[in-house]
Amino acid sequence: MQETTVFVSHISDQGVGFGINASTGENVYIHPKFVKDNNMDVGNQFNTTVIPNSPELRSKTPWMVMSVSGLVEKVPTTESRKPRNSHSAAAEFDITVLEELRKFTFTSTMELAACMSEDSAKVHNSLSRLHEDGKCARAKVFRKGDQKMASFVLWAEDTNDFLSGDES
Repeated sequence: MQETTVFVSHISDQGVGFGINASTGENVYIHPKFVKDNNMDVGNQFNTTVIPNSPELRSKTPWMVMSVSGLVEKVPTTESRKPRNSHSAAAEFDITVLEELRKFTFTSTMELAACMSEDSAKVHNSLSRLHEDGKCARAKVFRKGDQKMASFVLWAEDTNDFLSGDES
């Protein structure tokens, strides 16, 4: 169990919430009951107790909310709906990841994580947030045409970087 602030980053049409663990920068699952009972909205920050998610889901979403102890900050709906607080661990990690990404023409998640000596899931989560914000480009690579999932994903600062030649 861990006490942490969670930044609400997404709420599905079914009321399932997802957020970012401010202590680790990792994804957090928020049960619809917590979303509804606490009137959660994207951009809000809540004090929570989180526990490790179930083993089969942990690789993509390492944490799940166990309890909510209160609202830390409510972002007005007229402001950006992205939970990017310049003082948050996730935002700081995203800046570091983007700086490291700029050292490559393009790279894979695994290669970037290895260069940073970081967990690949944490780096992937950061790259996904950066991609959602339009700060980096993603290319999914498939070995065969009938594959449902990509063999791997490449990342670059800009889409044109994928066309510029050799990988650094």
